[in-house]
Amino acid sequence: MAQNGNESSNGPGGNAQARTPVAQLAEQRIPNPQVAGSSPSRRVEGESDSRPRGSDPREQVSYGIYKYGQGYWVRVGTAFLLGLLITAFAGWIWKQLELVPVPKPTWQLTVTDADAALAPGAKAELVADLATTDGRGNVIGSATVNAVSIQADRKGGVTIGTIAMEGKRDPTQIEMVRVGQATALVSRAEGIASFELIYLQGGVAAVLLLAGSLVIFWVVARKPKTVEFLISTDGEMRKVNWSTRKEIWGSTSVVVAATFLIAGILFGFDLILQGFFTLIRVLER
Repeated sequence: MAQNGNESSNGPGGNAQARTPVAQLAEQRIPNPQVAGSSPSRRVEGESDSRPRGSDPREQVSYGIYKYGQGYWVRVGTAFLLGLLITAFAGWIWKQLELVPVPKPTWQLTVTDADAALAPGAKAELVADLATTDGRGNVIGSATVNAVSIQADRKGGVTIGTIAMEGKRDPTQIEMVRVGQATALVSRAEGIASFELIYLQGGVAAVLLLAGSLVIFWVVARKPKTVEFLISTDGEMRKVNWSTRKEIWGSTSVVVAATFLIAGILFGFDLILQGFFTLIRVLER
């Protein structure tokens, strides 16, 4: 009888709690049952919402460019316009550098009536004001003769250096070079620059262009905040509904026709008013 009682309790009409299925027990032990091969649906304790920068494939840096390939045309257009501005600025600096005085430590003097006694290495007196001092002249400075090239007709050139001028005098005022008793009349004085000005202009312009290129690359390709803005701009531009050629032609035709129509109406009213005021003698013919 006891055995029958157990069988009746475990049978179809018995207590449901006495026969819990095995699968149900397994589900009770696993709070979040997962399908094989799926990722856990619950967050691991202590895991943060923020991921390290660059973990998102969309934020990967390729070829040194942040979010490579996104917002292409807006970024290219921005780089082009910035390049134009920097190039224009470099051209302006180039022109301004033409005003920079280049040091001229040596001068080339074109001389006439030169004495053969002029020799390189001699200390020369620089004389001016020959016309106002009866040919004696005033000493306005001194220099060292670097080179002498005198021809048979006593004409040639003299190169001087280590120039020391008195007061506000300058080498362009030199009228005669005198070394002891040897003299040479100066017809023209031309300074020899220590370097070509174009080298300074080219160097500064090249530095500006290089620095500008690096700044442009950093702005449109590397700086996340700027890149995000340009990408967003590109996305908004793609939403613009651009008019077709037919629509533009039709709108332009309407505007042109309306302009001529309004001009004709105003011209007609002007003639009518002019005739009226002439008729009542407010205006004279």
